[in-house]
Amino acid sequence: MARMDDNSEHNQLVNIARLYYIRKMTHQRIASKLGLSRVKATRLLKEAVDKEIVQFKIQGPIGQTFELEEHLEHKLGLSRAIVVPAVDSEAEIYNALGAHGADYLLKELRGNMTIGLCWGRTLNAMMAHLKPSTKKHLNVVSFTGGLAANSRQPNPYDITSAVVERLGATPHYLVVPAIVESAQVRDPVLQEPSAQKVIRWWNKIDMCMMSIGIISKHTGAFYSLEDPALQVKRTKQMGGVGDMVARPFNIDGEFLRTEFSERTITIDTERLRKIPHLIGIAGGRQKARSILGALRTGVINVLITDETCARKILELAGGTGNCQ
Repeated sequence: MARMDDNSEHNQLVNIARLYYIRKMTHQRIASKLGLSRVKATRLLKEAVDKEIVQFKIQGPIGQTFELEEHLEHKLGLSRAIVVPAVDSEAEIYNALGAHGADYLLKELRGNMTIGLCWGRTLNAMMAHLKPSTKKHLNVVSFTGGLAANSRQPNPYDITSAVVERLGATPHYLVVPAIVESAQVRDPVLQEPSAQKVIRWWNKIDMCMMSIGIISKHTGAFYSLEDPALQVKRTKQMGGVGDMVARPFNIDGEFLRTEFSERTITIDTERLRKIPHLIGIAGGRQKARSILGALRTGVINVLITDETCARKILELAGGTGNCQ
């Protein structure tokens, strides 16, 4: 089993301590929530006391965010919310989210698991923190064809390749363009034997890490379109607030049928809905509306975001962002 670094171990002890001492959860419920055995949950609680993390209050960088996590879970029907403390810059947000995303992925890994991946700056930020795993017979499946990289957007193949290398997994790439000339061209491409082989893997996904994008000509799939500004304008006119794997949606969580989405080669929304463990990872105040719309699609059951964004999401959703 891959050993967590000191910061990850500390964060785990902080998390389990506040679940027990503040949220008053039983050992068994904590074990179920965190995917641990009851014996290990009990041992970690003792370790938190031995290391003086538990005194008269919980000491730790994530100790003040548990109420936000609880509100997000209850308000938006999430099985788990992870809120990282507020930071000062965009680069720090990506780094913090990437670190927590990598920790979560490694913790949830099981042998014989099939993992789905798309692209995005947040997923790319995970790579600096993703440690090797000893889990066997892992498969990593790309959810989209290729896109050219730019200064704000990594190539989907680069992210998939990096995860495959660190986990020692078997890769399954969709070796076609992510965007083709027309819907008439798209259908024959999807029928190619090599594409069909990958698409069959889409039906076997156990867990997926998903970035959530805003509607912008610089990000998502928009920058690869012939007229990014025009496509962004049209999508916003339809009510679009964000996208997942180039599938735009509105604030109510309804996926939109746009001209470019009809010629985009990515996993379809019906298959997304069938993935049992789909983790959305995104942050920054400017993404709050995008994240809220994404959560309302019903495809995401775990969210990793930052404190400032979490408060804004709850404010937009009619909850409370003033958790103290």
